[in-house]
Amino acid sequence: MDPDKLNIWVCTAWHPSKKQPVNGTFVQEQVEIIHEYLGDRVQLTVLNPLMPLDLKAMLLQGRKPFYDEWSYPGRDVKVYQYQGKLFWHRFPFDIHLSNRFYLRRMLRKMLPERGKPDRFWAVTLSGAFVAHAINKIMRWKVPVMLQEHSNPLRMHLRFAWQRRLWPQLSQIYQHIVVVAERQVAEFRDHGYNGIITVIPNPVNPAFVPTACKAIQKKLVLVSIGYLDAPKDPHKQIEAARLLKKAGIPFEWHWIGDGSLRPACEGLIEKYALHEHFFFQGKLQRAEVLEELLKSNLFVLSSTYENCPVALIEAQCVGLPCIVHINGASEKILLSRNGLAIDMDEEGYRLKAAILEMAGKAWDPEAIKARSLEVFHPAVFAERMGELLLQE
Repeated sequence: MDPDKLNIWVCTAWHPSKKQPVNGTFVQEQVEIIHEYLGDRVQLTVLNPLMPLDLKAMLLQGRKPFYDEWSYPGRDVKVYQYQGKLFWHRFPFDIHLSNRFYLRRMLRKMLPERGKPDRFWAVTLSGAFVAHAINKIMRWKVPVMLQEHSNPLRMHLRFAWQRRLWPQLSQIYQHIVVVAERQVAEFRDHGYNGIITVIPNPVNPAFVPTACKAIQKKLVLVSIGYLDAPKDPHKQIEAARLLKKAGIPFEWHWIGDGSLRPACEGLIEKYALHEHFFFQGKLQRAEVLEELLKSNLFVLSSTYENCPVALIEAQCVGLPCIVHINGASEKILLSRNGLAIDMDEEGYRLKAAILEMAGKAWDPEAIKARSLEVFHPAVFAERMGELLLQE
């Protein structure tokens, strides 16, 4: 504990688990960014309640609830996490017996080691409910800064106890951070009248020092996302069919996997696009960066997005972009970095946009510079720091 630093507890259910590792999440990335840029002024502690065990895990796989703690290598950031029993998310965090047990156990370890928090940084309403439960159990009045990533908001208000509790919380929070403009209207519709600040997600620091490559003559397109209905990959495949029909030499690489892959591969077979359209599957971050640098045009046809990270990454490595107008993507696409269009299902508008973009002289360094002015981790840290450090 450092008495000269602001003690911030990060409440979330979206942080990677050491026992169930993943490549990392936006929560881990943002905690690392805040520590990197504000570590001399804040102490960060992460509370990470994991998804509950279900009947199959408990009875058939023999798994048991657990408590764990670990630290970021080489950083003064401690993670405390637990996994409760059945259906804890269906009951208030401070009422369900399993959740209360693990919360109290976690707090008994945390308080001597990390000290009472000066502020909670709640990532999504799930984290806000955890912070509220701790305040209630400990009889604290520690202020909470809510940072909401999810949209629609109703995914966090699907249970009766959450809907009952939200009006109370909405009166407590004087300030809420969201990552997309569309979330502002949703919070207003749910009765929140306080201050709402839009701070988009930052680009991952790994993409910042990357040198742009000169755009090659051959048309190489790239798309990133799950192969599911909201990403709508069929528009790209239809546009690829039209490009081939027009005799345009090109390659199109899709990074990601999902339930629609068999159907998409069926269309590739039908249109004989084997030499043009390639599914890369899931890739590590370094591999994603490599694919972006080999491309000269990024395409995002999603019918729904909130704050598309792949679009941010593409712009920050200097790629011109084409996005489908869906209420969010066109707001993340910066001016002079590409085109926002209303794509049709047959791919004609997307094909026309691709040919228009391919016929222009793009300056990758200028695209990168414009993008980092908005999405650089330092910009995110500065804007979040103004709220986290305020009295």
